[in-house]
Amino acid sequence: MQTNNESVRIICCGVGNESYALEMSAVSSVRQAAEIQVVTNDAMKGQVGEVPVQGGEAIPVFSMAERLQSPDSVNTQRDHVVIVRTSRGTLGLIVGSVSHVISVPASNLLNVPPVLIDPRTRVIKGLVNLAGLQANESTSDEAGSGEQSMCILLSPERLHPKAPVAAALPPAKASKSTTESEHASSNLTATNGQVVLLSVTDDDSDELPLLGFSVTQIAEVQEPRRIIHVPGSPHHVLGFVVWRSRPVPVIDLGRRVGLPGEAADQRLIIARGTDDSELMAFPAQAKIRSLRLPIVHRSVPVPTGLQEDAVRAAFTIDASTMLLPDLQSILTCA
Repeated sequence: MQTNNESVRIICCGVGNESYALEMSAVSSVRQAAEIQVVTNDAMKGQVGEVPVQGGEAIPVFSMAERLQSPDSVNTQRDHVVIVRTSRGTLGLIVGSVSHVISVPASNLLNVPPVLIDPRTRVIKGLVNLAGLQANESTSDEAGSGEQSMCILLSPERLHPKAPVAAALPPAKASKSTTESEHASSNLTATNGQVVLLSVTDDDSDELPLLGFSVTQIAEVQEPRRIIHVPGSPHHVLGFVVWRSRPVPVIDLGRRVGLPGEAADQRLIIARGTDDSELMAFPAQAKIRSLRLPIVHRSVPVPTGLQEDAVRAAFTIDASTMLLPDLQSILTCA
């Protein structure tokens, strides 16, 4: 991303319950949605109309919500049209609210955790930390204000309907070696430490496996909070939350592992990957059980139907099945 004097100028656009940023270097103007006219010639797929240009060719208009496949696309307000320039031509994007221009220091521009990115479209350029900026520079509209202190920076180039779509990558198939399973088993026989057992689905059946974590992997247990949706993310990625000024992906671990039922909604767990630089969050039930090591256990095969690339090993403990999730694989494989 190119910056001017180590900063970038953006506007924040409200689309449903989310806020998206566009760089002013690509924004030509902002028009009123009332200016949209019915298309009188051949339209591109998804085009909802056009806005006239005095002495020039009319600009095709598209719904940003529909371009992002937003779940709020049906009920999204349509108040403004943001005109953006791309190498494939100029287009208009219908949004709800539009902020004033905000000058963002380069230090407030953040990379996107890889698990949040759709490799086929790459419509997301980065994340913008708005903390401390919106109070002085944004409008009273929803964009860039309220509880959401971080918004998604979009690529106008990739929003164009003629932007190429890459082929979907085949799902990763990771086989677990006997050595890895034995290593996980040896961790349960250590003379100190604790293992945290919890359920990540809304199914209360005693027959469903529990997920196990070392207590050192659990950074924090929170009450449920609003999750920022990320367009085009994998089906098991719910979005992200802002934790200690960092974007943390929220994963539906039950779906990713292959367990039945919807995601639990009683707690939000912040967990560490291989080190503190890799974080993830996941919803869980309120009931959390802690066991001190060593633990009497028996290694068993990963139950049929589960995603083996997401599970390091499986054990039985006190007649219950415990799965050790492979957080590294979950964070790196879409």
